[in-house]
Amino acid sequence: MNVYNAMAKKVIIIDGYIGSYQFSKQFIRQELSGHKNSEVTVKVSSLGGAVDHALGIHDQFVEHGNIVVELSAFVASSATLISLGAKTVRMNENSFYLIHKAMHWVDEWGTMNEDDIDTVIAKLEKQKQELAKITLQLAKMYTNKTGKTLNEIIDLMKEETWLTAEEAKDWGFVDEIIKAKEVENFLDTKMVNMITASGYPIPESKRKHLISNKMAEKKDEKKLQFKSEDELKAYMKNTFGFEPKAEEEEETVENEFEFENENALIAWVKKTFNISPKAKKPEKKEPETTNEESEEVVNLRKEASEKDARIENLEKQVEELGGKPGAETANVDTDTDDLGGGDKEDKGAENFHDAFRANMEMLKG
Repeated sequence: MNVYNAMAKKVIIIDGYIGSYQFSKQFIRQELSGHKNSEVTVKVSSLGGAVDHALGIHDQFVEHGNIVVELSAFVASSATLISLGAKTVRMNENSFYLIHKAMHWVDEWGTMNEDDIDTVIAKLEKQKQELAKITLQLAKMYTNKTGKTLNEIIDLMKEETWLTAEEAKDWGFVDEIIKAKEVENFLDTKMVNMITASGYPIPESKRKHLISNKMAEKKDEKKLQFKSEDELKAYMKNTFGFEPKAEEEEETVENEFEFENENALIAWVKKTFNISPKAKKPEKKEPETTNEESEEVVNLRKEASEKDARIENLEKQVEELGGKPGAETANVDTDTDDLGGGDKEDKGAENFHDAFRANMEMLKG
């Protein structure tokens, strides 16, 4: 037999849900098997679980008689119950401890008449009486460990408040406080989510920590710090497009220029130089212009010039006609006797002028 292995201590770690398929009473029985006469250390970091399994594990610890429980991180509910069966309970100095009354899941909802409601009330009333019995028994177990009165323990269970390691020791739940070899941070977001999801309150120290973080997040603007006046002027020139100059000479400030944010800098410039600076906007490039006309414009100008020439030519023809009967229109027969009319006057030139004017209007249009 290996002498070293015979002297080695058995260590069991419970760091999750206490109950079926995880850290059950069957699991603990198997782990303790073969270690009846040796000291066993059980490291517990759990928010609890099923009371049935917790009581079973508690009884196995009592039966074994040489169990040392070391509590760390957040220990609550059923996880505190199993520690009551240990010979010695130690607690990490930066851990938390919480006890509460027995709880039962309630899931009653839907459309009901008065008879259905009476049935639910009767069912809940029975559950209430059963929970009161369980709470009383658990309170007696805490009383036996701590020496406190039953009323003191029940009042503490009602509060559902986290105790520090020192407070847990003062109450008598813990025998010794141990210092961790490595500092652990139990106040991360993941742990808080686990606590709230289990229906437990956030520890006061963690609540202050969260508030502090939120306040820090609000100060997201970086401070503007300049080592010299030249550095400040260079920043102003690059940011606002000008280099500030005081209207009157002032004593040179030897201290560094420091502003909480850009708004504070702008306020300082306004007060010092009597101007309100504005950040430079990127310059917009105007489209390049050219003196050369497009081919389309040239064609339109040419077409308009040709029309003007044709109109001028036609107007000259009208002046030359001057109301004289044309050579070809003088012989136009306009006799309307056959149509019942008696006007023999030659209308050829007049009709030509009317047609010509109509064409002129069309060309101008």
